[in-house]
Amino acid sequence: MKKGTLHLKLAKALFRLAQSQQKVTEFQEELTELAELVSDKSVFQALESFGSADQSRVAQSIKTVFDKHLSAPVINLLILLICSHQLSLLPFVQSAYQKYHFEKAGIADYQICTGRELSDTEKAAMTASISKTKKAHLSFSVDSSLIGGVQIYENGL
Repeated sequence: MKKGTLHLKLAKALFRLAQSQQKVTEFQEELTELAELVSDKSVFQALESFGSADQSRVAQSIKTVFDKHLSAPVINLLILLICSHQLSLLPFVQSAYQKYHFEKAGIADYQICTGRELSDTEKAAMTASISKTKKAHLSFSVDSSLIGGVQIYENGL
């Protein structure tokens, strides 16, 4: 498989499995939490260091640590990414999975980028305005290089 599409294939396979188990939202939440955890450099490095160990040891260690927190399919994904030295793909798998989830649920995904941090009131007003016409999920980010205004991306475009 090409590295450029591996995250899409993994996300699609996990999404289909989640659908068959009726756990789409549960898997989404687990992937999001796991991606946030792995975004911490020290956690990433600790997990990556497992990759040089015997695969059965990696699997046992990961299952021991995450068994009470993650479903078996998400744990298996994590083991696969660690053992194949592809842990850096996890945020991309999470993002692609979320896209499949939102598409299936008819939810538009908006990324809102501003030059400064918006207040909770401003975020709520923007969410209410956009959600009047359709189901929407909004994520907010700050780009200090913006002088003013708002950049709004729908479904990554």
